[in-house]
Amino acid sequence: MKMIWLAALLLGLLSGFSNTWARWQRPDEAEYAVDFENVKVTVHKDATFNLETEVSLEILKDVARAKFGLTRLSYNSRSSSFKVLEAKTINGDRVLPVRSEHIENKPLASSGPGFDEIRQVTIAFPEVNVGSKLYMRFTREVTKTSIPGFFSWSSSFGLNEYVKNSTLQVDSDMPLNWEVFDPEKYLQVEAQGKGVKARLLRPIYRQVTEEENVKTDTRAMPWLGITSLAKWSEFPKQTLDVYEQRLSSPLPEKYQQIVQQAKSKNRDVDVINEVISRLEEAIRYVGDWVPVEGAIHPRPLATVAETGFGDCKDFATGAAAMLRKLGFDAHAAFVRRDRNDTTVPLRVPFFNFNHTIVYAEKGGKTYWLDPTNTTSFAQGLYEDIANREALVLLDSPVLKMIPPITDAMGSVKINAQVDIHSPRSVELHGSISLLGHAMVPFTGLALSYSKASIDYDLLYFVSVPGRVDAFHFDDFDLSSRIVRDLTTSFTVTEKWLPVPTSAGTGYLVSPPRPIETFVFRREDRQSSLYLGPPRTVERELVFRKVGRLDHKVQCEGHSEWIDFRREFRKRGSDIVLTEKITLKKDRVDIDEIRKEAFQKLQDSLNLCQQPAILVLRK
Repeated sequence: MKMIWLAALLLGLLSGFSNTWARWQRPDEAEYAVDFENVKVTVHKDATFNLETEVSLEILKDVARAKFGLTRLSYNSRSSSFKVLEAKTINGDRVLPVRSEHIENKPLASSGPGFDEIRQVTIAFPEVNVGSKLYMRFTREVTKTSIPGFFSWSSSFGLNEYVKNSTLQVDSDMPLNWEVFDPEKYLQVEAQGKGVKARLLRPIYRQVTEEENVKTDTRAMPWLGITSLAKWSEFPKQTLDVYEQRLSSPLPEKYQQIVQQAKSKNRDVDVINEVISRLEEAIRYVGDWVPVEGAIHPRPLATVAETGFGDCKDFATGAAAMLRKLGFDAHAAFVRRDRNDTTVPLRVPFFNFNHTIVYAEKGGKTYWLDPTNTTSFAQGLYEDIANREALVLLDSPVLKMIPPITDAMGSVKINAQVDIHSPRSVELHGSISLLGHAMVPFTGLALSYSKASIDYDLLYFVSVPGRVDAFHFDDFDLSSRIVRDLTTSFTVTEKWLPVPTSAGTGYLVSPPRPIETFVFRREDRQSSLYLGPPRTVERELVFRKVGRLDHKVQCEGHSEWIDFRREFRKRGSDIVLTEKITLKKDRVDIDEIRKEAFQKLQDSLNLCQQPAILVLRK
């Protein structure tokens, strides 16, 4: 069969674009309602505190019967005590107290990669039905704070639950500072002595439904932040002293060897990568969240080296101590580690961090390093700490902004020759390059996975696995923990299932994957749009000896979030498809989605980035 390719048609009927509906759930859709929640906190002079809570939940949907009929609460027994004062089910006029034998308080085995002292309180409520109200009153006494001498509290209202009434009263023996974010005036907040009192003025429910790539917009709900600090420079000296003691202590033999090995490197980036990658080989991650001397305090370097394991605080202080010996000005820093980080809209210095990293400087350059990862990427940034504030533990601690990831930091490039065979077979021969940040998820995979498994992951960049009959990637080495670029050749054999069109049968060319994220009904969107790390995706497919192309097919678009270009052109007897997608930001805020500029972007994408059909005839 002789095949002549006549054109590259962009057919809307075969579009992968679909309408994604989105909305806030209505109160009548909620599984349960918080009839009231009253919290009283008493803060002592040393920042320890007592907490008394009473709450009443109304069961609105059957699914909530199981979810709350057996209610589980947990606490850290090393730092606090917990007591249930009262629990009961209220069914109309009937009040059914929970019997003492139906309240269990038992220790839990440590979960995840670490140690902790968690106890779980389980309350089995009797006769729970739709319409039942579950009442609980309990106390918790915190006798050891994570940071000695530091009290910190934050509350949001209505996130993923229907709250009708809520009060918070904080009495304090130490002066407190507080801040409110409440543009829609849901809260009444007032000072009360050294403390603060807050009350919800009307019901609130904020839960997004029927939406994809959700990035919660914290500005959609009211917030209250309370802290014993007036500014970050007042951060408790005891904790600062512990970190400095660790960083300036003598290096264990194991760490001294790493420093000697790193001295052989010439570039600062290579020195850092040598230190962190070898630290990751020497020490394995084991979490230790027990607040002995403060849960935020690291263990001595010698103890970490001797045991061969540590948590993020231990990794950060070990790496920073070694970098100091190598001429870097290095310090520990606190950050909120989260791939889809949501910044709380409060500036008061409350503790919203969950991870310890390294801040280092040398030669006028700044490095943000996370030794807890199993890889080292000093020349770039990890997505889960980028573009957010970190508290650097200098003599006078200060918030610094970690830079965002840019599209120049990572790219995927694919070049392939496409040969269409009969009957129904397509072969792709080419190369793939993963550069910079794009290599982060693949670095070190050979230490845990087979090449066959890694090849399958790479296949997703090249083709749709369901269309593939066979594939092969040339040899490569992913045994290093240091992020390095990868280029390898491949051969892929696809099933060719001719696509019927009004102009004849053809071959389907799908658009690059980043495009799909932008497909949704803009007018219904309620949350910000999460895009993933900025990156560039380039693809050139050369369709071999396919005949005519009457005219070049080309389209492109530009915006503050994404640039894109697509072109089909004739080159001798071949047709060449070139595409380039530049994802410039990691998110689109909800305010931006509602602007006309984003609507224009969606319109241009809809015109340019449809699946393409290369049509053929005998």
